[in-house]
Amino acid sequence: MKKILLSVIILFVASSTAVAAYHSDFVVFSLIKFSDFEEIEKDIFVSPDTTSKQRVELLELVKNAKTRIRQKFGAFTASPIIISSHNINWRKKYTNNSYADAILLPFKNNKAYIFIGENGHNLDVVAHELVHAEVFSYVGYINQLLEIPIWFNEGIAMQVDFRERYNAPLKSQKELSQLKYGWQFFKGNSNELTAHYSIAKNEVNNWLNHTQKLSLNKFLKKLNNGKNFDDLYNETNN
Repeated sequence: MKKILLSVIILFVASSTAVAAYHSDFVVFSLIKFSDFEEIEKDIFVSPDTTSKQRVELLELVKNAKTRIRQKFGAFTASPIIISSHNINWRKKYTNNSYADAILLPFKNNKAYIFIGENGHNLDVVAHELVHAEVFSYVGYINQLLEIPIWFNEGIAMQVDFRERYNAPLKSQKELSQLKYGWQFFKGNSNELTAHYSIAKNEVNNWLNHTQKLSLNKFLKKLNNGKNFDDLYNETNN
């Protein structure tokens, strides 16, 4: 009963504080097909100033990112809408993140929007965001919000993100319980944030090594079917 009440409170608070941002995101991203952005392939949009070379490179980048995910997890089944710009002015209309952002909205058939900014056109960043889209496509908005801790969501995405700074020996002893929510995980300076991602990456990597019998997709399907995250994670981590 307490857990149900806590979940309701978290949902209410999260929904209340995010409602203005949600309405803005919902409108802006839902209307991408009617914007000045150009669709160069199904569900892949670029700002109008994107050069021919950049368009070709983007398509190759997305292809290679999906391949990396398949090699790691065995499959990639999501169909996110990908939006790209190398121009800060175009990017700021959609996100403040100059690298990339996965926008997860309810009532969109578990379809994520991924915006790739001027600093995010590399394989590590794009593969990372596509994993967020893959997780979202299985579990949906409510499970993403209430069941999956941020450390797992980021940790699973980090399995295909090979940026060197996240592979350094861990210096922080922060508990996973302190990285469960976004306001905990994304709080701190650059070094602290790097440590958070590194902790999450290391934890999920260890879990994957213990749970060879259960693929990520099967794990996510069980969550979507009502299995409690902590119970399932601990059960498959033994």
